[in-house]
Amino acid sequence: MLNYNPPINTNFKINSSDFLFLIGSCFTTNIGELLKKKEFNLTLNPNGIVFNPHSIAEILQRIIQTDFYETSHLVFRDNKWCSYLHHSSVSSPEKESFLNLINTDLSNYKIALKNSRYLIITFGSSFAYLHNLFGKIVANCHKQPQQHFKKINLTLNNLVEQYQNLFQLLFFECPDLKIILTVSPVKHLRDGVENNAISKSILRLLCNELVYKFPNKVDYFAAYELVTDDLRDYKFYKDNFTHPNADAVNYIFEKFILKYQIHV
Repeated sequence: MLNYNPPINTNFKINSSDFLFLIGSCFTTNIGELLKKKEFNLTLNPNGIVFNPHSIAEILQRIIQTDFYETSHLVFRDNKWCSYLHHSSVSSPEKESFLNLINTDLSNYKIALKNSRYLIITFGSSFAYLHNLFGKIVANCHKQPQQHFKKINLTLNNLVEQYQNLFQLLFFECPDLKIILTVSPVKHLRDGVENNAISKSILRLLCNELVYKFPNKVDYFAAYELVTDDLRDYKFYKDNFTHPNADAVNYIFEKFILKYQIHV
């Protein structure tokens, strides 16, 4: 273990009174739950777990612009309604009540986002699924037939442009907001070892470009590097060898506290 100590950016200091807004992969949930235990006020994954950066950006843009969901976003599965921009944990047996629910949530999340001091985004994978009929990228396929989708790898140039536009919008609507980016250390081995490496590389370069373009408003936290280059041992993974275990998550959280000067 290298005992890596993350560089401290004095522009980014999280206080216990700060409201936080977290969105992204399942690693976001790990960090969010630990922050909850420290009694931080936060909104955690408003649409449930989302892995690909395109869908994360679309969700945030919809929230900040109060762009409500429509019936075209919905899909019926296992006797319940779900949304292509929500995780399957967000569902309801009644179509209209479900649409009302997610749109009411969207309005509430806009209030939460505008009140937040920090937005923390965790990217999981640059691979995404394009719905062949609608021509749109989905956050979740909800176990619909495979032939309905095309698997694509999002390009760095398109993602940089999408996030540059998104961040400009967010900073206009929320002038005091600061954004922390991170790449999930969870391995997406179903994409293959090589594709997982390509995916993480694209996400890491995306973060680097955004920090460069917004140097005083956007920061990067090295969760991915802490697991792969600092811990460097499968004993810090769960039995599936893809998800960091509790020891790894706690170690990363300690570094997070150190970097952002959090007093707990």
